[in-house]
Amino acid sequence: MRTDRIEINPQVMSGKPVIRGTRIPVELLVRKLSEGATEVVILTLNDSRPGTKARGA
Repeated sequence: MRTDRIEINPQVMSGKPVIRGTRIPVELLVRKLSEGATEVVILTLNDSRPGTKARGA
């Protein structure tokens, strides 16, 4: 499993694992996937550059 796209930083989201360079918690991404969310819905979680970081994770 690649982990270079996930970061844990105490200064970001209280140290929860997030998609690197965003404030999107990995837990949220996994939950949305398990609920059947489409890629389009998940990509809207990141306003700055839709798809680039969330898709890689």
